[in-house]
Amino acid sequence: MRRRRASLLPVAIGCAAVLPLLSGLSPATAGVGAVVAIWVVLVNGYTVTYGFAGQFSVGHAAVWGVGAYATAIVMARLGWSFWSAIPVAIVAGCLAGAVFGLPAWRLRGDHMALMTLAGGIIVQQLMLNWSVTGGADGIANIPPVSIGGRPLNDTGYYVLLGAIALLCTAFTSYLKHSAVGLSWRAVRDDELAAEASGIRIARAKVIGFVVGGGFAGLSGGLYAVFNGFVSSVSFGVDQSVLVILMVLLGGVGRVWGSALAAALLTWLMAELTTLSAVSVGITGFLMLAAIIFRVRSGDWPRGWAGRARRVVGRAARGRPPAHVAAPAVGEDRAPRRAEDVAPHSSAMEEVR
Repeated sequence: MRRRRASLLPVAIGCAAVLPLLSGLSPATAGVGAVVAIWVVLVNGYTVTYGFAGQFSVGHAAVWGVGAYATAIVMARLGWSFWSAIPVAIVAGCLAGAVFGLPAWRLRGDHMALMTLAGGIIVQQLMLNWSVTGGADGIANIPPVSIGGRPLNDTGYYVLLGAIALLCTAFTSYLKHSAVGLSWRAVRDDELAAEASGIRIARAKVIGFVVGGGFAGLSGGLYAVFNGFVSSVSFGVDQSVLVILMVLLGGVGRVWGSALAAALLTWLMAELTTLSAVSVGITGFLMLAAIIFRVRSGDWPRGWAGRARRVVGRAARGRPPAHVAAPAVGEDRAPRRAEDVAPHSSAMEEVR
């Protein structure tokens, strides 16, 4: 039953993406949909790096920027087409991810997070001051995507980028259950047990950074061609924090849940674009609420959607939520279900 419910989520997301086309799209709505698709691809990369491999990075937006600038340089200055530039963006993102992931051979936990934070700031400063990247002026006049010699309009971008986002999310879901995905999850859950099973810990971590960087590079390339302009201010630490928030709300390691959270938060930010102070305040409030929620319930892996589904399921079976009815002193506590005890699937058992 749980697998059936999980399989309905990607179908529902796909239908939600197609329905606006059937009812007609305004250019503004199509533009927001294209931006949503870009962020979904970006969040898929962080789902791999953090959700699967367990590597908490605060420099994901910097890798995103590397892909965007690589696309801008080869298209605006070398005259390459979109279809030739996108592989360059993916390779650039993979290389940047590898650079961020190399310290994983020695660092872990908070030290790794601080290193990626410093690396993200350094990369942004390079973008701001390097002449190749245009300095503070950035790179403009990036050619639009053309199909059959005709540049795409906003609706065309919505269809193209939406299709790419759905394919990337499906591929991320496939990676989760692949051999490399099982090794990532084993490392995330218990490094000592994973090493005892023959998994090369540092190698698995670096591969997680590389694959996540490839997704970020692809998202950066899509961002560059859609906006026609890139600047270093778009790839700061605040954008990395927003990506982290999306993954936390959707559920760490939950592919379609994170994609849905990315879509909802991106849409919310787009609706509040004229109220920048309000949008920043909402983002800060959600981040603070997510941290408090994690400290009190230990439920980041499920995400808020998973927590709500569990509470609704208990209510439907006539059982009160766990935090409402605690057993009296001396009363035996009812055994909890396996899904309540272990929020992550047992990757170690699957590896063995």
